[in-house]
Amino acid sequence: MEVGSILHFLQDKTILITEATGFLAKILLEKILRVQPNVKGLYLLLRAADAKSATHRMHNEIIGKDLFRLLKGKSGSNFNSFISKKVTLGTFHVKT
Repeated sequence: MEVGSILHFLQDKTILITEATGFLAKILLEKILRVQPNVKGLYLLLRAADAKSATHRMHNEIIGKDLFRLLKGKSGSNFNSFISKKVTLGTFHVKT
């Protein structure tokens, strides 16, 4: 499959990424947002007690990482707005 066809396939798609704080999930999220900004939306599923802690985890453990440096540079001051338009958080809580 050619790169162009993958980019075309991702355009206007909604994608669910589970365990979003994991190594591969972060790489996948950054790559999709950087190379196909016309993705319709990304749903991130991560473990958290509530929406506030999920947002905190997303900012600290995902988009706050150096991995997103290129995307931040490309988006400039619109980075946070871009992320809030494209990314929706979902949470799950595991009882032990």
